[in-house]
Amino acid sequence: GTAFVLDRPVNNAKAVLITAHHLFGSAGGLSTEIKWQELAQKITGVECTFFGPGVGAIALGAPFSVPNADSFVNGGIDLAAFPIPSVQPFALKLAKTNPAQGAQVFLIAQLVGDNSAQNLVHPGQVVSINKYLMRFEYTDPAFKLQATSGAPVVNEVGQVVGVNVGGTERDGKYIGIAINLETLTQALGSIRY
Repeated sequence: GTAFVLDRPVNNAKAVLITAHHLFGSAGGLSTEIKWQELAQKITGVECTFFGPGVGAIALGAPFSVPNADSFVNGGIDLAAFPIPSVQPFALKLAKTNPAQGAQVFLIAQLVGDNSAQNLVHPGQVVSINKYLMRFEYTDPAFKLQATSGAPVVNEVGQVVGVNVGGTERDGKYIGIAINLETLTQALGSIRY
């Protein structure tokens, strides 16, 4: 999976590391799924290695509890958040509004098998947004959905509009699925920082 740093997602909050909750289960190589109520007790810390030139690894403590976090497949809010000791220079900011249908968005992720820091931006176009999720079609027909869960989906000015949680192939096209901005903002607002 993938994660990213979000700069002060709500008033008076510190920066947080964001990823997909379903990675704390079989999708992340674990033998059992960890429920949101147990996450802070079972995961005492993580170490993240950031891609990009001159960026090292940081160790983080236990995650925040995100109420009702679960895989989006199970109808949950597929989100996990960890405290960041200080704002990182590469922290992203939240957008103010969801993108419109047809708007261009970008998945920021390093794809499996591609070790190049040059190929991190993967364009798509918003197909639909419902109460919880945003679906977007990747414009590169060769794109392969693998290890991108938890990656940020950003708008044309680099602001976060969603968190990638999965995807599907339909009629030869790859469709990304992300927690939408409204759901992300509400979930982050429910965390006790």
